[in-house]
Amino acid sequence: MADTVRILIELLGELVDDWCDVGWVYGIAIDAGLGGASARDAGMAAIETGLSKGLMVAGDVTDQGLTPWPEQGAAAVARIRAAWWALGTEVPHWDLVAWFDITDDGTAYVEQHRSRAELSMTGGDPRSSVTDVRALLWAGIEGESPLWEAAWELRSLHPEGPDSALRDRARQILEELLRRRHAELYRQDGLNGPSVLLPAAEAGRVLHDDRWWEPAAWDDEFIVFEATEAGRRFYDTEPGERARRR
Repeated sequence: MADTVRILIELLGELVDDWCDVGWVYGIAIDAGLGGASARDAGMAAIETGLSKGLMVAGDVTDQGLTPWPEQGAAAVARIRAAWWALGTEVPHWDLVAWFDITDDGTAYVEQHRSRAELSMTGGDPRSSVTDVRALLWAGIEGESPLWEAAWELRSLHPEGPDSALRDRARQILEELLRRRHAELYRQDGLNGPSVLLPAAEAGRVLHDDRWWEPAAWDDEFIVFEATEAGRRFYDTEPGERARRR
């Protein structure tokens, strides 16, 4: 169930910007750590939920754009499942099975989810939920940023904040970004040295080790954070705005 919800939320976020096909849904499931039949099953469950709740519609893309099928809901789900399962283990090509577009209810769902996500990343403080999260995400999008720079980013937004409070807030936001796979931590061996991705369990421990939050010399070992593709999409998706390629 958790995989289904995560895939659906990411799919709807993509649909805010453009249409997606079944192959794209399968790719989201693969990115979520699933594989093979498990990815197909979870992707199909997300599609079924989105269509049954009226959050999106299924259709075909032609030179005139996306044309929704006459049948939606359960009928569309059955049609998609039959076509997808007929492919066996083959990854759905972009012109096979179905395309999807978001509905007004789907857009509202995305906006509500984004608001809850941003609040959870800052402990429910609505005054700084958006700006703080976006500031750290942007730092991770620009490139690999040392942990101590996360607190510096928040210092620019909250110049009167105590150092300990800013560090705790940055730690809290990064924890949630890691949990949502919007960011990753790397162990960097000097400024020009190799970087190694930290497993989730180790990343969680590192965030709570204060020594990595202290500025280090550029030839020392330090920990950096970087936004993932999912984090970039989360940052770029503005609620209520749709930049369509028609």
